[in-house]
Amino acid sequence: MAALALFDAERASLDVMLVEADFSQLDVEVMDVLVQATTSKDSGDLLSARFALVEREKLFKDLHHHASGCFGDEDPRTAASLHSLASVYNAQGRHEEALELFGRALAVQQTALGEEHPSVGRTLNNMAGVYLGQGHYEKALHSYGRALAVRRQALGEEHPEVAATLYNMAIVYQAQGRYEEALELYVRVLAVERKALGEEHPDVAGTQGNMAGVYQEQARYEEALELYGRAIVVERKALGEEHPSVAGTLGHMAIVYREQGRYEEALELYERVLAVQRKALGEEHPSFADTLNNMAVVYHKQGRYEEALELYGRALSVRRKALGEEHSHVGDTMSNMADAYIQQERFEEAATSLTSAAVLYEKACGDEHAKTVAARANAERVRVYARMITMTNDDDNNDDDHDSVKGV
Repeated sequence: MAALALFDAERASLDVMLVEADFSQLDVEVMDVLVQATTSKDSGDLLSARFALVEREKLFKDLHHHASGCFGDEDPRTAASLHSLASVYNAQGRHEEALELFGRALAVQQTALGEEHPSVGRTLNNMAGVYLGQGHYEKALHSYGRALAVRRQALGEEHPEVAATLYNMAIVYQAQGRYEEALELYVRVLAVERKALGEEHPDVAGTQGNMAGVYQEQARYEEALELYGRAIVVERKALGEEHPSVAGTLGHMAIVYREQGRYEEALELYERVLAVQRKALGEEHPSFADTLNNMAVVYHKQGRYEEALELYGRALSVRRKALGEEHSHVGDTMSNMADAYIQQERFEEAATSLTSAAVLYEKACGDEHAKTVAARANAERVRVYARMITMTNDDDNNDDDHDSVKGV
C-alpha cells in the first residue's frame, strides 16, 4: 500500500534541500550521490533500495557539515540538512535525537522564513510523525494541527501537502481506535487527491488502502477486501505488477485473509509478496522482514510453532541489520517469538525474549510506552508461571517417591 506517509516528506525533505538551497559550493561527489539517489528509478522511499540507514546517516551528516560551514547555523539551508538527518534518526528508531534535530531546524526556519512558511509546516508535520511512532498520540495530533494551520494558510485548502497532514491525522485517529473520525479524514483526503492528481494516481490507491485498513480493524473484512482490490488495480496500472506498493497491498489483503481464518490463502499471497520484494528490494530490506514476520504469524495461528519461529528468526536478523538493534520492530518480533515459546511451554526462553523486548522498547519508545509496560509485565507473569509449574512438578515427583515407598 502506498502512503503519503507518517513522514510525508522524508523524500520531500531531500527535494526541498535541492530546491531551496544553493549547494553549488558543496562537494561535487556528495551532491552527485544525493542527486543520483533521489532521481534513480529504484530509489524507493528515501534511498531505501540504495543505502543502509548507517550510510544515509553519514551522507546527511556530511551534508549538514558542509551546509553549516558554507552558510552558517542560522541559515534555512542548514536547517534543511538538519531536517533530513532527523528523518534518518527517526527511521533508525532514534526518536529523541530526531525530535532534537527537528526542533533545531524548526527554530531556524521560523526565524529565517517566518511562522507560516511551507518549510515550517513540513517540519511540524514530521515532528508529529516521530510522536506518532512513539505512541504519543495527543502530542502528534497537536503538532499535526499546527502543521495543518500553516499549510492551509501558506498553500490553500486543496494543496496535496494539506491532504498529507490530514492523512497523517487520520492515521493517529486510526491508532487510537477513533475509526469514524479517521474515515472522515480519509474521505476528505481522497477528494483533494482525486482533484489534484486524478483517479488513477498511486496516492489515491494509498488512501483507499488506509481506509481499507480501518475497515479491517473494525472487522468489516469484505469492505476492506473490496477497497484493497480497487487500490491494487490502480497500483498495477500506474506502477506495474512488480512494484513494492503492489506487494504491500497484497500483504494487507493477506492480513485480512489471516483474520478470517483463511490461512492458506494468506500464505499464498505472502509468497507472492516475498517474490516481488526479493526482486525489487532485496532480502535485507525492512519490508521483506515485515512479510517474513507476518507469514510467521500465520504459522503461529495454525499451531505450526517451529515454522513460525524459523521465520521470526529470519525476520529478526533482517530487522536488526536494516533498522538497528534498538528499533521497536525488533522488539515486536521478539515479543512474537516469546508467545510461540509460551505455546510450546518453553517459559524461560519466553521470559528472556520478553525481557529483551522490554529493554528495547524502553530505549526506543520510552519507559511508559504501552509496549514497554506490556512486555515488562508479561515477562514477569511468565516467570511466575514457570516457577509455579516447577513447584507443581516437584510436588508431583515427591508424591511419586512417597507412594513408591509405601508400596514397598
